[in-house]
Amino acid sequence: MNISYKPFGFIITLAIFVIACNNTTTEAYRQQEPTAAMSSGAKTQHKAIVEEVLNTSAYTYLFMNENGQKAWIAIPRKDVNPGEAYYYTGGLEMIDFKSKELDRTFDKVYFVEGITESPNQAKQHTAMQQQQPAGKKAPEHGVIAKITHADDEISLAQLFADPGAFNKKTIKVKGTVVKVNEKIMGKNWIHIQDGTEYDDQFDLTITTTDQVKMGSIASFEGTIALDKDFGYGYKYDIIMEEAKVETTFSL
Repeated sequence: MNISYKPFGFIITLAIFVIACNNTTTEAYRQQEPTAAMSSGAKTQHKAIVEEVLNTSAYTYLFMNENGQKAWIAIPRKDVNPGEAYYYTGGLEMIDFKSKELDRTFDKVYFVEGITESPNQAKQHTAMQQQQPAGKKAPEHGVIAKITHADDEISLAQLFADPGAFNKKTIKVKGTVVKVNEKIMGKNWIHIQDGTEYDDQFDLTITTTDQVKMGSIASFEGTIALDKDFGYGYKYDIIMEEAKVETTFSL
């Protein structure tokens, strides 16, 4: 996801993972920072039997039985059959979590990036996440034209050159949207580039409840945080949080 890139980008995208916009057609999640990874360890691989399946528009809730230990997990919506065994790794623990679509509060639920039918698939998925260092080269590097900034906007080169000067401060940035991971932990996770870089860092992760289109040029105002660790591999050297989209331009 800055953060290591994650395919569900849940990878992600952690993710992961995972939560929806607050409207009438999509699962609406309360913004709540994860309290802990699963008690057995964020990197521990689990094999569990599905006992119950609950679907919403964006997510599937599964009641899992792992050798007699039972727990709810949530994954991006997927067709899952009760009685089958699946593998997954880690998870983000949410306490007293209310699903508005289900009109149900879970005492505890773990948001998991995904499940697989074999342990090898789960290991490969985790390894892919760990191989992508935060703030380093994204596939889109080198193709973004340099953007002209307004006087009150900070370029990514300026931000990466002296991140301590911006820590906990609200600033404005502008860039081309190169990656969008929606509905993760109650917000959308946006990656932007502005054609500038410092020490091979050029990609900024932004969290927002606003929506932007992939490939558009957008201005954001939000608060910079350093060394942010959400667990389960979601660690950011630099991230802009709770951003508001100021303006957007479609290309």
